[in-house]
Amino acid sequence: MQSFLEITKTQKENQTVLALKGWLDSATSTKLQTEIEGITDGDIILEISELSFISSAGLRILLMTENKCKEEYRKQIIRGANPSTKELFDITGFSKILTIE
Repeated sequence: MQSFLEITKTQKENQTVLALKGWLDSATSTKLQTEIEGITDGDIILEISELSFISSAGLRILLMTENKCKEEYRKQIIRGANPSTKELFDITGFSKILTIE
């Protein structure tokens, strides 16, 4: 199966919401990274309810974004994680690092 990642961007007050659909892996993570690098102010909300898969490359982007936001006194918030994604965050320790709603 070919990896794909669809990103829908919406602006709400001081927040940029990126709704992700598909796979977040080594083939698609640069697409998300480029999108995030274009967000220069406000909080970043990642809506991941339609994300089917996250690889270590995808986790790396989430960690890089978290660090960038903290340095700039902004927030990254993860919303809509399904049970398997929540388990992945727990196993990797990311649930202690990321803000997950």
